[in-house]
Amino acid sequence: MFHESTQRTLWFFDSASQLASIRNSKYKSFVTVNAEDEKQIVLYYDRLVREFCDTCKPRIPRPTMATACAYLKRVYLKNNIIDYPIELYYRTCIYLACKVDEFNLTADDFRAIFVTSGSSEKDADFLVAQIISTELKLIGLLNYSLIIYSPYRPIEGFLIAMKHFYIHESEEKNPDVDEKAFLSEIDSISSKADNFILWSLATDVCFLFSPSQIALAAILYASRNANFDIVLFIKHVTKSAEDPNCFENVHRKLREIIDVVKSLKLPSKEVVKSILAKVDEVLECRNEENM
Repeated sequence: MFHESTQRTLWFFDSASQLASIRNSKYKSFVTVNAEDEKQIVLYYDRLVREFCDTCKPRIPRPTMATACAYLKRVYLKNNIIDYPIELYYRTCIYLACKVDEFNLTADDFRAIFVTSGSSEKDADFLVAQIISTELKLIGLLNYSLIIYSPYRPIEGFLIAMKHFYIHESEEKNPDVDEKAFLSEIDSISSKADNFILWSLATDVCFLFSPSQIALAAILYASRNANFDIVLFIKHVTKSAEDPNCFENVHRKLREIIDVVKSLKLPSKEVVKSILAKVDEVLECRNEENM
């Protein structure tokens, strides 16, 4: 379970300021590249990971996509984009995620996907060789912590519980409730919540909140225009807790998650190009010094 996992012990932090401190410490010896630059680059490549997973055939499931995105974020939480070029590792994150989650995509499958996407056979062979050669290095950078607990499993449980809770509650107050219409609305909420989780993968919420909290935040956000009071369900979920302030504390955390995800802004290609040019300049200066 999450609370007993290495995800909880190794990759869970107290605050956003703690994450910022970790990131800033990596760039003290660099003048032109900083942690904000890195943030923009990781956001850009996170999008490439999600696009690859959604467009390849067979399509990579969302939980496996979440694993790949978590790997990418973990690598660049503690390692910089100069010593560990992100172009070298982001595809390996997808490949390793497929292995760990037992989604059967082999190296040959990846090669075929690259060719189908427009790469020459020579380039496809190079990319596959790059993935294989960096796999063990990536595992080490992840501190051998490969099992990812994402919001996708808990959200399934919450949606099932919601259907039972609201139908039961509604039938008590109104025996003529339209169950079919209600279930249709839950399905609509499920789709919106899935999109919320998809965007959350690009943020730091995975480092600061549990998967169940992120899943519940997705439901809260997706239910903002629903024909029922979602707060009743959240109170129901938290009522058995020993802490009398559990609902207030959980609700506050859910609002924090929503605020973080809503504030997400992806960088433009021009911004990414400019930052990568600065990274290349640093590498060129380093190579000249070593000559």
